[in-house]
This record gives sequence, C-alpha cells and structure tokens, in this order.
Amino acid sequence: MVEKVDVYSDKSNGSKIYAFDYLRVIALVMILYDHLGGFYNPNWIVKKIIDFFFVVPLDIIQDFGAFGVSLFFLLSGFLFTYNGNYKNEAKKTFKKTMKTYVGCLMAFFYFIFYKD
Repeated sequence: MVEKVDVYSDKSNGSKIYAFDYLRVIALVMILYDHLGGFYNPNWIVKKIIDFFFVVPLDIIQDFGAFGVSLFFLLSGFLFTYNGNYKNEAKKTFKKTMKTYVGCLMAFFYFIFYKD
C-alpha cells in the first residue's frame, strides 16, 4: 500500500509550508543563473538552452534575475509574517526581528566606526 505524502505542511504541527521553500529555491536558481553570466556571455551553452526552451517560446524580454529577486522577497516577506499555529505572536515577531536586524546593525556600526 502506498502512503500519501503531504508536501505542503509538516505533519507534526502544520506550521511549515514546504511548497514555499521549493519556490524560494527556484528563485535562488534564477538569481544564480543571472549572476553567473546569462546576460553577460551570450555564447554560454546554458544560456542557449534556456533561451531555446523558455525565453523565446514565452517571449521573455529580460533575464531571470530581477524576477527571482522579486519572488524571493515576496515569499520571504510572507513567511516572515506567517503565523503557523504559533501561540505567542509578539514573542515570535520580536525574535524574527532581532534575527534580521542585529546583523544589519552590527555591520552598520562596523562601517561607521572602522572606515578608513
């Protein structure tokens, strides 16, 4: 007998949406493709393959980097505010905010005080 696998949520508490993780990986691949030279080296074999299968048939006028960044930020913003059956919303938001901004503030103050 075959067991059905639910790829949309974790069976333990239903708080993780795996489909968004897969979409973020796709966005990351799109960004990497753009940074690795799809736009800068038109003779790259990977660019020719992607142009043949995606860009020309879908009439895409720009490379995938900008769309990948937009998709990644959209999904990350949603996941930042997603509750996921968490009981203490204020504590969760504070922890996520601290994770995000502590590194940014440390880098900011480093460059302010230790610039040449």
